[in-house]
Amino acid sequence: RYRNTGKLPVNDFVVTNPLPGAVMLSPEGAASHVVSVDGGKTWGALAALQVADAQGAKRPASAADVTHLRWTLPLLQPGASGVLTYNAIVR
Repeated sequence: RYRNTGKLPVNDFVVTNPLPGAVMLSPEGAASHVVSVDGGKTWGALAALQVADAQGAKRPASAADVTHLRWTLPLLQPGASGVLTYNAIVR
């Protein structure tokens, strides 16, 4: 949940949410979020991200690799509020 309790609009409000280890972002929802697969260092669409396998070779990232989600709300007017959600699977 978010709310702008100030008197001024807020531009480009960024919300970053780490995923608990016991939770995996659902594959269906992964395509619609900006995500990180490296603990929040690098961000992008899941299809554009890579991770290293056990031998150190790069492979395409999957929903199981997501560590964080990010939303950017372009404009929050004073008094604006809402809820951010994502679909997940308990591992």
